[in-house]
Amino acid sequence: MNHPWSIWLLPDREDRMKYKKIIDRLSLENGSRPFEPHVTLFGRVNVDPEPLFEFFGHEASVQGRLTSNIRKITRGTPPWRSLYVEVDRDIHLGAFQKRMTGPLEHVREYRFDPHLSLAYGDVRNAKYAIKDISLDVTIGFSSVALAYVPDEIDDWNLIKEFKFDFD
Repeated sequence: MNHPWSIWLLPDREDRMKYKKIIDRLSLENGSRPFEPHVTLFGRVNVDPEPLFEFFGHEASVQGRLTSNIRKITRGTPPWRSLYVEVDRDIHLGAFQKRMTGPLEHVREYRFDPHLSLAYGDVRNAKYAIKDISLDVTIGFSSVALAYVPDEIDDWNLIKEFKFDFD
């Protein structure tokens, strides 16, 4: 497989539904494409992911639910940093990211800046004002996924998801 893929940290069911609702509404209002809520742990890899499935499966199986604090909603530079939620890079999230991306250190350097995008593209004229978006103080994560991420958001899809082991 010679297509770009990324490692995504996925919110737990409850948070995934909340963020998906915000993303869908913003996408509709801005004429952009909806996508799955995620925090990218490592992006745009062009090596075959299949040999890493066992590694990711094992790491997820020994990981409990992760929780991070939400800092704020921020507007950034379009198209990929248009509107996003800053996620606190605490010691647990930083250590998890480092552990999960260890096998990819040889691919290239990657600067981990945890955030969860709410909209891509040009959102300057968004009707949905930041002050209208209500967020919790924390966000929970329950799985990691390898996601195929070509340039067109419509073509994004999960290659494989690995759920954390917790009750």
